[in-house]
Amino acid sequence: DAPKELPLKLVNGNATFTGTVAGPLNDPHIAGQVAVASASFEGHAFDRFSGDVEASAQGVKLQQAVLSRGTTAIEGSAGITPKDGTFEDGPISGQLNLRNVSLQEAAKEVGVTKPISGMMAATVRLSGSVKQPEAEGGLQVEKPAAYGEQADRLRANVRYLGTSIEVTGGEVDAGPAKLHFQGAYQHPLNDWHNGDVRFDLAAEDMLISRANAFSKLHSGVDGTL
Repeated sequence: DAPKELPLKLVNGNATFTGTVAGPLNDPHIAGQVAVASASFEGHAFDRFSGDVEASAQGVKLQQAVLSRGTTAIEGSAGITPKDGTFEDGPISGQLNLRNVSLQEAAKEVGVTKPISGMMAATVRLSGSVKQPEAEGGLQVEKPAAYGEQADRLRANVRYLGTSIEVTGGEVDAGPAKLHFQGAYQHPLNDWHNGDVRFDLAAEDMLISRANAFSKLHSGVDGTL
């Protein structure tokens, strides 16, 4: 049941594997180091990937993995085990550290066309299955900007459960102002465009004129919120 087309494509790059393949032909055990340079996975380009891999019919483990694209780097480990003899919807697990992630570039990769920018770092724990992955972790964004608004720093804990995204412990620093927020978005499976949203927001020492959306509506009005 091999795929007709591999999701990994080299873009004037190269791929190497150094390791061993042992065991019977119907159940080989593969262990070694993988390195890929200048390639793309399902249309998402990257500069370099490397890691230690161990694979057999009982599972696939990836250790000391590093994926880089420009200044962005993702490091960590991940694994998948079969379910009913297949990896198609097997359980997954992993721990990833993200560094220097450009929100502008990340937004383009997922098809977001609204202007957004900032540099993000995050620690993510993976669980769930291939078809219904789950993730949770903490993130920090330096100089976040979106919809005409600009802040100095954003911090939050995020949890994704397949049909919902939950944000807790959110804080935004904007000069002397602080915004505290939390919320959640519930949506049908595989449908991000329809759902229910709720959020709580509290502001401290915020100048009204710093809120671009408000200042456009009420020019000349200011105060501390």
